[in-house]
Amino acid sequence: VGDKTLIDIAKILKQNSRTTDIVGRWGGEEFVVILPHTNLKSALEHANLLRAKIEAYSFEVIEKATSSFGVSCYLDGDSAKSILKRADDALYDAKNSGRNRVSAREEN
Repeated sequence: VGDKTLIDIAKILKQNSRTTDIVGRWGGEEFVVILPHTNLKSALEHANLLRAKIEAYSFEVIEKATSSFGVSCYLDGDSAKSILKRADDALYDAKNSGRNRVSAREEN
């Protein structure tokens, strides 16, 4: 059931992202969505769209699921590691704020 749910979530992410975006499984129950040439405001809007699509989807067996998103954008001097660290910190902010929400980190 868990694997099928993750496959469905991956499909939702892919079907609702641009062809230039990169969607991948990051580990366990986490995914990463890379949105090239996207500012923080647009990234937040996209994350909220994905969150709503997942919440509205009727999954087999479990029926409903929710998701939390951590969002960050490239800052001058960033490395992949520093961007992902901010996104991960934002994800934990979203989870600690009640889940099924989007949170962003704009600075280190």
